[in-house]
Amino acid sequence: MKDFLEQELSIGDNVIIITPNYRDFSLAQVVKFTAKNVRVKFNGRELLQAPTQLVRMNTAAVTKYLLKHSKG
Repeated sequence: MKDFLEQELSIGDNVIIITPNYRDFSLAQVVKFTAKNVRVKFNGRELLQAPTQLVRMNTAAVTKYLLKHSKG
């Protein structure tokens, strides 16, 4: 299954999603695939998203983001 940029998605991949009911981006993780959609884990809950609504992020970019936005 491929994301918006036609990158292959795998379970465990970090992806950017549009936060439900908002116009913000959030970091999520791929946990499962269905026949047409991708289940992602976000803020302790799971969401079903179309693969074209996701963008896979590389590990370095995710680490940089988490370090910059960590509290404490």
